[in-house]
Amino acid sequence: MRDLYKEVYDWDHADPKSLNYLYEVIKATERMGDKPEFAQQAEAVQKRFSAQLAAARKKVDDLLKSDGKPAEVTAAKAAVTTLSTELAAELDVVEKARQASVLAAKTEALGILSTAVAESINDRKQEGSEKLVLFLAEKLARKVKRVKPDAAVDPNAYTAANAEDEITKLLRLEENKDSLIAQARGFFAKGQLAAFLRDPVKSDFYFKKISANYKAEELSPTILAIVGDHMLAKGETKNSEGYFQYIMEHHRSSEYADYGFAGLAEIRLIQKKYKEALDLCVEAIDNGVVMSKEKDIRFIKARALAEMKKYPEAKAEFEEIAKTKEWKGETTAGCLYWLGVMEERQGNNAEAVAYYRRTYQAWKKYELWSAKGYLGAARLFATKLDQKKEAKEIITEMLSKDRIKDTPEATEARILSTKL
Repeated sequence: MRDLYKEVYDWDHADPKSLNYLYEVIKATERMGDKPEFAQQAEAVQKRFSAQLAAARKKVDDLLKSDGKPAEVTAAKAAVTTLSTELAAELDVVEKARQASVLAAKTEALGILSTAVAESINDRKQEGSEKLVLFLAEKLARKVKRVKPDAAVDPNAYTAANAEDEITKLLRLEENKDSLIAQARGFFAKGQLAAFLRDPVKSDFYFKKISANYKAEELSPTILAIVGDHMLAKGETKNSEGYFQYIMEHHRSSEYADYGFAGLAEIRLIQKKYKEALDLCVEAIDNGVVMSKEKDIRFIKARALAEMKKYPEAKAEFEEIAKTKEWKGETTAGCLYWLGVMEERQGNNAEAVAYYRRTYQAWKKYELWSAKGYLGAARLFATKLDQKKEAKEIITEMLSKDRIKDTPEATEARILSTKL
């Protein structure tokens, strides 16, 4: 089966379906390392020792029942221990052979992946390269042994630094020093590796290398989308706007086209150009350009409607997002908060407080929205509802939360508390 997939992949690398075949080749290659004969060998060893161990244990039981001499009992128990040790040793030999075979297969699979990436790493238009790079980064991240901060580090363990070195080698970055796109893909791979390893500082370091040194026209749509998204999340709208704009103008047929719409719409919202943000969202939705970013685009649309004081339409959008099961989480908390904001702007203070409370009570782990919910409720109680005691209690609860006490909203809450 693996050879069949490889034959189909070799027939036409440029065909989008070829990547699916390549993934199957890699998975099949990895599976071939765990050969059935290892399980058969382990079973044969177990069977061979099973009868011997049963007889040895029976001898111990018989001696104990017949009040056998202590020396005989000790010798019988020692025989059981010896057999158990020999069994474990033989099983260990089989297991080590199996692990060596699995490792060899994984190494072969990485070689196949590396070769495939190397064939297109200098071609900016070959969008499939980034998929392979992501696949590679994820696989290497799984090899890294995670250790707790205070735990002793095994000097022979495979580390994040080893993974970075392997990426450099497998992507043949030294051989492609003069290729802008190859080097950009190298930074992208290392940034994604850091992301998989939950190292945001290092991930940011590599993505900044891309944003600082590459123009949009020098990058592939995948890198433009993911790095642009990263920069936007960090509040860096200048470069990210250029990336998203380039996607909109040159890569509308890309599977990352929705990143362009979502990113640009979010920036227009930040710039208070609400009509432009809304138009971008409507265009994306009407034209079906809402793949992985559909939730974000609809959330931006709802916020744009709210800022334009189109409250009934905005409410319908927020409620639709909030009730969508697949989107449950941080965006749900955001919807509840915004429903509270709209009620407050319309003078419905009690209803606003109810939404704010739901935000920080039901979705407390999302500190961004929880903090806003706490502050919104406290501010209303302190001012429009004139219930200062309740406001103080909310602020006290808010500042007791470790994940919230250092947020900008917590700072505002402390200032509000001094006026109560």
